[in-house]
Amino acid sequence: MKSFLRKSKIFAITLLIVNLLFAGTASAKTTTWNLATGGLWTTAGNWNNGVPVAGDDVIINSTSSAITAVPNISLASLTIGGTCQLSGSGNPSLITVTGTFSVSTGNVFTLGVGVSTNRVNITLASTGTGTISGTVNLSTGTTNAIFTNAGDLTISSTGVIDDISDVSDFALSATGILRIGSTSGISTTAGTGNIRVTGTRTYTAGSEVIYNGSAAQVTGNAIPTTSDITIDNAAGVSLTAAYTGTGTLTMTDGTLNMANFNLSVGGLTGSGNLTHSSGAAGVRTLAVTGNSSPAAYTGVISNGTATSVLLTKSGNGTLTLNGLNTYTGTTTIGAGTISINTLQSVSGGASSLGAPTTVANGTIIPVDVAVLLYTGAGHSSNRIIQTETDGSTIDASGSGTLTLSGGITAGGNNNLII
Repeated sequence: MKSFLRKSKIFAITLLIVNLLFAGTASAKTTTWNLATGGLWTTAGNWNNGVPVAGDDVIINSTSSAITAVPNISLASLTIGGTCQLSGSGNPSLITVTGTFSVSTGNVFTLGVGVSTNRVNITLASTGTGTISGTVNLSTGTTNAIFTNAGDLTISSTGVIDDISDVSDFALSATGILRIGSTSGISTTAGTGNIRVTGTRTYTAGSEVIYNGSAAQVTGNAIPTTSDITIDNAAGVSLTAAYTGTGTLTMTDGTLNMANFNLSVGGLTGSGNLTHSSGAAGVRTLAVTGNSSPAAYTGVISNGTATSVLLTKSGNGTLTLNGLNTYTGTTTIGAGTISINTLQSVSGGASSLGAPTTVANGTIIPVDVAVLLYTGAGHSSNRIIQTETDGSTIDASGSGTLTLSGGITAGGNNNLII
């Protein structure tokens, strides 16, 4: 009997502890806006499963003129399947979405009502994934609202982030990925592109912008200069203007048409092609300037309509060229390393360092402490290597033999590793 009472007491104490630990907690729920019109966010009867709390999944499918008194809240997901408007309650509100966020095609999701104190900011967290096929409008009054993407956000060809007649901001955090589907890319021209806010657009280093439309795209005149850029469009992407960026250009699929423009990027990798498939004849420059060493670039760099393309390398990183390139301009290694696995003679066809047709254009120019690294299975070339200053290195210590019959013109004390 005593043993039974002792066990019962232990069980009761354990149950009490469990109840205390989990007191006041509730599992996340899915709740849907009930009304066909607007109303208070904070009224339980306006939702089919009660007022949303942190961690809930929220669905708004109706056309609701104004859902008011929106608090600061973190949601597991937010699904907009209707045209609706949210506003704060006299103080700016912040909605954070940690999971999925979507605005479906044809719907308009308006944040704020044109009064600064009722503006609603929105953040897609680093754990979040979003798809905008409709329109997100930031209506703010005199103080900018902000859409912050720290997660993975896809804006389809029909999707838009706009600020109507107000001025609002867009920010892509270091963890953020922005997938652009508009044929107009990212532009400051009114009424074009996926991002149309007229305030500040911030793209933090480390973020990535991916052009992945289903039809041919242009980059737009507001392509970020600090983000990594990825081309993933089989229909191709064209530069709108000359571009100088510090991020890595990844050529996943399709061709980047550099048109009439020069291109400068921090790093280069991937398997898509780079060319000037439109534009006038003339000499163009492709520059790789960064300190990083991304995976090999295996696509093809070609002249296209340009007379020739000059390749220049600066920065301490390594540019690895393992594709059969056909550009015909000179190659200058101002700093860092260019790693190659093929090298042909002048007029000898495609190689890692192009396919020049004259001795002058075939000249390879290492400068200062630059390195030309050969990793191929064995090649012979009559191209001239013209070292400009002390300290440059030609490293052919790999398994294959590199035979240079064109000679090395030394401009200082340099290193040859074989």
